[in-house]
Amino acid sequence: MAPPPWPSDNPCSGKSERRILAWYVQGGVKYPLRCGRTGRSGYGYLHITQDPADDGAIGHGDPINDTSFSSEITATLARGAEGVVGGGTWRNTLGRRQSMRERLGIPGRTRQTAA
Repeated sequence: MAPPPWPSDNPCSGKSERRILAWYVQGGVKYPLRCGRTGRSGYGYLHITQDPADDGAIGHGDPINDTSFSSEITATLARGAEGVVGGGTWRNTLGRRQSMRERLGIPGRTRQTAA
């Protein structure tokens, strides 16, 4: 499945995968959101916006061009729990039983967010 076309304001177009786009904080520690890459070992912005989600949709959201999605990442880091995914990969999540939107009382489409 091909990734969706890039918006004209793609912050990673022609940039290094190590380019820092934003900072998120968890427990007083700052973590960078880098451009990253797609695919099996994907991470960062390109992984979040282009790789397939669990439900088969392309991408999980756009933390740079969608402030509500960026707020979901911030909330997950602040209130979520760290858990192992496998293969040495860790993610923060609010769990599968209750979506972040439900837990935070945000109306609208629900989705599982991992950062």
